[in-house]
Amino acid sequence: MKNKFGKFMVLGLFLMIFLVACNATEAGRIEAYYIGDGGFIVSKKSENFVPGDLIMATNKTDHSGLSFGQNYSILVADELYSTTPPSFSIKSISEDLGKFEYLNMSFVRAGSILGLYGSESITVDLRPKEDYDQGHVPDAINLSLDDIQAGEDFSDLLRKDQLIFVYGKGQAMSRDGAKALVSQGYKLVFDLGDIKAYAHKLEQ
Repeated sequence: MKNKFGKFMVLGLFLMIFLVACNATEAGRIEAYYIGDGGFIVSKKSENFVPGDLIMATNKTDHSGLSFGQNYSILVADELYSTTPPSFSIKSISEDLGKFEYLNMSFVRAGSILGLYGSESITVDLRPKEDYDQGHVPDAINLSLDDIQAGEDFSDLLRKDQLIFVYGKGQAMSRDGAKALVSQGYKLVFDLGDIKAYAHKLEQ
C-alpha cells in the first residue's frame, strides 16, 4: 500500500514539474501573424498581449524565411521594450501555425497599425454607395459586399499580400465581408465591425 502511495506521489511530483515548466515556457511565447519588416499582429491572447495588438521585433534580420500572413509561434526574450508599439527580441520561431483565418479588431488598434504600415494597408467600406458618400472612414474605399460575395475581381484595387481592414453597417456585414475576402485568398483581412464604433470625424 505504501509502495503504491509512494509511486502516486512521485508521479504527481513529475506532473507538477512538467506543468510549471510548460507555464514558464508559455509565458515567453506569442502566437502572431507576420506582416513584414519585423512586424507581427497577435493572434492569440498571451501574458502581455491580446489578439489584434501590433508588436515589433528588434532583430528584424532574422525574418527572411517568414511568409506574409502566416501564423507563427514566437519565443521572445524576457525584456519588452516600452515603445509604441511594443518591441522585443526574438529567441526563436519554432513552427508555422498555418494561414490567417479570421480576427476582429478595434478601430483604435487598426489605427496604430495604419500609422506604421499605411502604404501596405487598405480600408474597405462595405456599405451601399449612398451611405459611403454621406460619410466614411478617411481614405477608405467603397466595395459592395454583394460584389465581394459574388467573387468579383478586385485585383486592380486590392493585393493578396497587404493588410485589409473592413467595416460595414452592422457587425454581420463586416464579418461576412472579411470572411468572403479571406475565402478568396486575401491573406490578412481584419474585421473592424460597425462604422458606429469609429470615434473620429468621417470624411465625405
